[in-house]
Amino acid sequence: MATDFNTHHLSVNELTAHNINAPTMDHNDNKSLDSPLIDNDLNDLERGVDDYLNDDFRLNYSLNKIVLVNSASHAYSEIPIDEPLVLLGKNNRGKTSSLAATKLILYPEVNFNNCESKFNFTNKANDPYSKEESYKHYFPISESFIAVEVKNHAGLFTMLLYRVGDYKYHRLFFPVPYEEIKPFIWNEQTNYFADELGIKSLIEVQKKLGGLHLTTKQELQNVMYGNRGSKTSHFCVVPIKDQKEASIRSFVKIYELAFDAGKDEKKKLPNAIATIIEMQRGRDKEKLNENVHDLKIERAQLFEESLKIKSLTENKDDYEFIQKQFDALHLDAKHAVLEYTAFLREFKLKQQQYAQDKIAIGARKEDIERERNHAIEEVKQVANEITRLGTLHKALKEEVAQLQQQKIKAEKILGQFSHKSPQDIIAEMTIQRHRYDETFKAMQAKENTVILIQQKNKQKQDLEEKIKSAQNGLDNHDLLLANQLPSHSAHISSFLMSD
Repeated sequence: MATDFNTHHLSVNELTAHNINAPTMDHNDNKSLDSPLIDNDLNDLERGVDDYLNDDFRLNYSLNKIVLVNSASHAYSEIPIDEPLVLLGKNNRGKTSSLAATKLILYPEVNFNNCESKFNFTNKANDPYSKEESYKHYFPISESFIAVEVKNHAGLFTMLLYRVGDYKYHRLFFPVPYEEIKPFIWNEQTNYFADELGIKSLIEVQKKLGGLHLTTKQELQNVMYGNRGSKTSHFCVVPIKDQKEASIRSFVKIYELAFDAGKDEKKKLPNAIATIIEMQRGRDKEKLNENVHDLKIERAQLFEESLKIKSLTENKDDYEFIQKQFDALHLDAKHAVLEYTAFLREFKLKQQQYAQDKIAIGARKEDIERERNHAIEEVKQVANEITRLGTLHKALKEEVAQLQQQKIKAEKILGQFSHKSPQDIIAEMTIQRHRYDETFKAMQAKENTVILIQQKNKQKQDLEEKIKSAQNGLDNHDLLLANQLPSHSAHISSFLMSD
């Protein structure tokens, strides 16, 4: 959306009557606004503006620069508007719409609905642009932003408008000049957009700086048009005394007049003046209504006070009696509070002591538990040792029994040699051992002979079995042969074998 227009300086100072009557030439009919009739009308308008704007507005409030990011046919542009400005370019290249963005900045709106009446965006033929056209022009993509650096009584701050969707836009307020926000939008070293350009990173910056994130019209009215005494006055753009709808509508119409000066002054100027006059009449009536209303409220309050005084007078004795009882109860309550405080203090001391004792007991319990576990392990070790010693005792007992038997045998043997010396006993036992050895050998030889005889008998039996088996085989062979010969041959053979 772009239209050609007579380029002129538009700062917030032009919102005041001091600059509204500056000479401006219309690019259509070249009529001057310096006529005496127009000057008189503008003087009336100035008085109306002074009535609802704060006195220090002209000195302390201004827009320093507008920054368009992917908006209004700009990739990235910073437009200073706190000094005389001339925009040069061909028709329909966005000169007017670049400055018309100030309407989006200054009006407390959050969407493009009823765009024709809200913002009055028009082309060269004065035909209004639709909300679809306007929204697409100013916020074509999610990375589209309109920023403005504002100066007010508290210093500099930055307002940033961003796309939401569904023809809506919201605002972020940063309590710093634009130069401190710029690195998150534009990289001067690469002369290109910041790497993390997006509303998410900008909202994080706003939170860190302690700014505001406003999404409703009422919030914008309270912040943008607030007075110095308000909590958010640091973000005030245009201080309006009462912040009422009528005053804000008048401001909007006056700004429309300032922005469109020279376009259609016959229509714009009378409407603005009529708005101021109507607003002034409404204010006088509101003041009168407020005075009458205040008097009614004050009368009702006085009447209630008189009823209270009358009631107190009639019930003075009862009141004094009750007051004495109350004082006594209050004294008792005071003593009770003191006792309770002392009890509470003692209770807290006991509670602390209990906590300390509990910790000490807990520590002691842990020590005892460790000692108990250690004792249990020692008992297990002793039990295992007792079992091992019991087994060893049993084995030793058996060994002692065996040794006892051997001792008995030895004593029996020694009894046989009671009258002999040990050397004689040893010699005799040695001889006896040799005899036993020879007898054992003889017995072993005899046993070997028996085994040999048994083997020979076994061989004999095996041979007899083989002979018997061979004889049976031979008999069977003769019989088989006889069966195979003719009868007379078999008879002869049988005869021969019988012989």
